[in-house]
Amino acid sequence: MIIFEQNQKIKLQVLADKPVLASDQPGQRILEIKLSAPEINPEMKRPPLNLSLVIDRSGSMGGEKIHFARQAAAHVIDLLEESDHAAVVIFDDVIETIFPSQLLTTAMKQTAKTRIGQVESRGSTNLGGGYLKGCEETARVASDGSFNRTLLLSDGQANVGITSIEELSMHARELNQRGISTSTFGIGLDYDEHLMEAMANSGGGNFYFLEALPAIPHVFEREFEDLKNTSLRDVRITMRLPEGIKASVSGGWQTTTDAKKLEINAGSLYAGREQSIYITLEHDAGLQGAEISVPVIVRAKDGQDYLVEESAAFTFKLVPASEEKAASADKLLLGRFAEVDMADKANEALKRERAGDRVGSQNIIRNSVRQYQDFVAPSTSAKYTHMANQMGTGLREVDRKRYHRQSYDNKQSRLSTLDYPLRLVNGYPIALIDGKYVLIDTGSPVTIGDEPEWFFLNELRHPSQDLAGVNAAFLSREVGTRVDILMGTDIMQASYVTLDLQAGLVHFSQRLLHGGGMRVPFKSLMGTPICTLEVAGRLQKMIIDTGAALTYVDKALAAGAVQTGTRQDFYPTIGRFETPVYELPVTIGGEQLTIRCGVLPPLLQQGIRLTGADGILGTQLYEHFIVTLAYPDGELILLPY
Repeated sequence: MIIFEQNQKIKLQVLADKPVLASDQPGQRILEIKLSAPEINPEMKRPPLNLSLVIDRSGSMGGEKIHFARQAAAHVIDLLEESDHAAVVIFDDVIETIFPSQLLTTAMKQTAKTRIGQVESRGSTNLGGGYLKGCEETARVASDGSFNRTLLLSDGQANVGITSIEELSMHARELNQRGISTSTFGIGLDYDEHLMEAMANSGGGNFYFLEALPAIPHVFEREFEDLKNTSLRDVRITMRLPEGIKASVSGGWQTTTDAKKLEINAGSLYAGREQSIYITLEHDAGLQGAEISVPVIVRAKDGQDYLVEESAAFTFKLVPASEEKAASADKLLLGRFAEVDMADKANEALKRERAGDRVGSQNIIRNSVRQYQDFVAPSTSAKYTHMANQMGTGLREVDRKRYHRQSYDNKQSRLSTLDYPLRLVNGYPIALIDGKYVLIDTGSPVTIGDEPEWFFLNELRHPSQDLAGVNAAFLSREVGTRVDILMGTDIMQASYVTLDLQAGLVHFSQRLLHGGGMRVPFKSLMGTPICTLEVAGRLQKMIIDTGAALTYVDKALAAGAVQTGTRQDFYPTIGRFETPVYELPVTIGGEQLTIRCGVLPPLLQQGIRLTGADGILGTQLYEHFIVTLAYPDGELILLPY
């Protein structure tokens, strides 16, 4: 066993909702196990990756699905190094290994991408056969120190070969015990989400719902980044159970248990992230002694394939039931547990709703809300109440998939990222989100929409339907395209929002999606970001406004510049106006651009100055950079295309 320096150990905490157990009555306690992996030493080379890409090429994968699947597979090949192995397996009712597992020299990379590019859709879906063949390729070259994973992408049901969730999950579990993990990617609306999640849970990997087809390569890249940042793998938690105590685990983790111990396979831990796992302990009456200790041992392998171990314990004091009842509970811990347990129950409700038991599914959700309403935020209760109401009339397939993805992310405490198609229409960023056309407007502190409720980013939102005469009909008319919702900073300011016009996507994430790029600090005024940059040689404080098709400056900055035309524009509360247009030099983040600028109308200029700003930075910036509005960090991050 390798003995690490103190800062290189697994960080392990074992907490409980109360520090006492009733000795004379049966009862229940909640344990929280918090794990954090050590940071990866940047001077050490990462372990070699050994991946199999298993791609569904059945008939339903035709068109854009197979196009982006090919693109994603080729992108993963490009990301791998010469020390890495990769295989590519495709399946319909026939299984083909189009690229056997081998080291990825430059020549082999080109061969792999050429063969991937020739894949076409056809036939039925022998998911199990394709998956097992991919795992066979992974196992064939697996070695000590390599990180072995099979990535399965499918848009359909397993309808040929092995079709049982239990059997496929069993294979994933057994392969994981042999060091071959599994991540699954469900694309479209026809795949079996419960099968794909079960295989990922049993296989110690991740599950993804790929709703926006252009995002498929980006999601594969995120999985690759997680693999690179894996600090510990094959993480196993063992809990010794004192006599008279039983244990169950929330969150869908792969577990084995008997009367004396509980074992949890926690998969991999990523550097810089914390993982929490919740265990319900049930005890009998008649516990003996003054206290009972519950020991926990965590074992894992690091990047060099050495065993790492850490241990901790929680000791409960045994007291009479009256004293146990009077003891204060850790409400924050119970709130964190409630989020996971409610997601577990939502998953069960979704299975019942799909089977036609609408009343039963509603009852599960409503009972869960009643049980935990004192421990979770009102927005969480509102979210699940909204879900139960929808279940009463039957869910659309897309809603089942979205709710399932949300429950999975909540159970796993995963920092989720949502991707949506994005395009610039008449200079305005319009995203297609859940069937609605959404104008992303960082200049508005308020969201405006045509419906009183909107479920987005795992919360039930309540857009203003009309604000100072601005509503969806007004926006559609003025922008020149359909607008159902104007998304303001009241929604965005808790997220990292990345606009990538080249890929045609907007990403909403709880973490930064990429490193690098130029960083420009900004301050927020009612959620609206304001940064400092140089325009025509002068420092200016500019409102970062994605709802502005044009950048606007004081007329004095345009003095001496050549006018290139005029533009009709509008601004809420100001109305329509015409402005001359100039091309002015702008320096931001060390980069100099030429940007089309209009002149602030007097009324708009007065309003801008009240915020302490000098002008408005419009959307032309997004034609040059992938732009991340990192609200939690107070930074504008610019990554050149």
